[in-house]
Amino acid sequence: MSSLLTLAERLKVPAADLAMLKTYDEAQIAQIDGVIGDAFEAEDQAFGRAVEESLTFLPRLIRPIAKKLMLGG
Repeated sequence: MSSLLTLAERLKVPAADLAMLKTYDEAQIAQIDGVIGDAFEAEDQAFGRAVEESLTFLPRLIRPIAKKLMLGG
């Protein structure tokens, strides 16, 4: 799979929407994909920490219920 297709899959967009990136070589597109992947991971971790920290404002008995409501499951 080309780096452009991998990037399109990560961003959940059609590869045609990233056609302007075809001027870059595979290594450069892979680097862009890596940076975006790292940003997504950092965002997920920050969100998880924010949810956990927000639960500290609730009484302990309510926390499990609130966590299920906020995160599902």
